[in-house]
Amino acid sequence: MLRTFGFIALALLAACMQPVAEQPPGGGASSGTSGVDAPAKIAATRSAPAVVFVVDGSGSMQDPAGQGQSQSKWQDLVGVLGGPASASGSVFQLQSALALASGEAARLGLVTFGGGASDSCAPGAVRVAPQANVADAIDDVLRTQSPQGGTPTAASLKVAGQALASAQAEGRAAFIILLTDGAPNCNAQWAGEPSACQDDQSGGCASTGCCYTGPSAESACTPQGCLDRDETVATVGSLFDSDIETFVVGFGAALGDEGSLSLQTLDAMAEAGGANALYRASSPLELSTSLDGVRGELLQRCRFALAAAAPSRFVSVVLQSDTETRTVAASHATLSADRQRLSIDDPACAAVPGHAVSLTFE
Repeated sequence: MLRTFGFIALALLAACMQPVAEQPPGGGASSGTSGVDAPAKIAATRSAPAVVFVVDGSGSMQDPAGQGQSQSKWQDLVGVLGGPASASGSVFQLQSALALASGEAARLGLVTFGGGASDSCAPGAVRVAPQANVADAIDDVLRTQSPQGGTPTAASLKVAGQALASAQAEGRAAFIILLTDGAPNCNAQWAGEPSACQDDQSGGCASTGCCYTGPSAESACTPQGCLDRDETVATVGSLFDSDIETFVVGFGAALGDEGSLSLQTLDAMAEAGGANALYRASSPLELSTSLDGVRGELLQRCRFALAAAAPSRFVSVVLQSDTETRTVAASHATLSADRQRLSIDDPACAAVPGHAVSLTFE
């Protein structure tokens, strides 16, 4: 008997010494053994995003994109963006692709900058407010504009952010596509020391602290000609913090090589905006390819309004339409604070099109 009780005591002791399993991320009680809430199937409505094109109409857009090219960068850009009459136009293609994926029309808008004679650094203006089926209106505006003035990128991005506010209030994902041929300037409040003033190309100025924004020193020797890297990168970062992602497309050989201040600035802007990388093009074909890449990234982002609050913990979510089913890891999905909206960044967004889908949280 003593021997039997000894074995029982040893077994109990060994059981007590077994390591305790770690709690899953988030801790707390769980309805399942994996530390996630019980599977839940929830009806969801997909909303099309809002996208504002911010187009550089500064004076340098009158120059060719590269050596041996006869057209100006502006002519190239307008031709690539195109309109509804051209099925190859990038704006029309984006409008069609987002409508097909979302089951409803995306909201597209346009902001252009390029000041007039009275103010070469005037901030960009909303030329087409974000709304449905406006590829033709965007094309009409671009074809009637002539490039002139400086590059007030930071101020123009702020205008675009304000234009997206109503779409965000509707629960739509918001994006900016910036198309520019150079680094930003035009900041009258540029706060650096005069000796730190640099232009967007070589880093030098006509004289210490004087980067020209006009034809003569008398009219334009002001801080507005200084490279406005810090303010512009900060503006893009602030937009990202406000749930607006910015894609940056640099156009033209004048951007220079990898060590140029222009490319360094645009790279920093793309990183701050949440995009994977800067898109760069030096010909109409490359510009079209870059915009195809942006369209592909946008199609991977989708947002859903949920019919009920989602579980607070899950390891994956299954997207299901009438014809397609895809599983997305939780790391590619983000719930709103009230768990009534779900944002996904995954190829499944393009693979499971439709306005009404079901989501199963597992």
